Amino acid sequence: MMKNITKQSKENNRDFALRVIRENIINLELKPGSMISEQDIANELNLSRTPVHEAMQELSATKIIEILPQRGSLVSLIDMDLVD
Repeated sequence: MMKNITKQSKENNRDFALRVIRENIINLELKPGSMISEQDIANELNLSRTPVHEAMQELSATKIIEILPQRGSLVSLIDMDLVD
């Protein structure tokens, strides 16, 4: 269950999903090593899967999450080299 965050007025759905997922990972609401589902997040945020998928792709590019094909996505463990 993610911390409930309200959508800002000029924020599109992808940016909203990106901000909510990122903030929940940073605040450890979504714990490192836990599996997350695009569909579950889309349902929780009342969005379609497309903006959530796009947000997950962006988070994957920055190594915040790891996308596992046909299984879901994994919140990456904290890599101290990336933190530095």
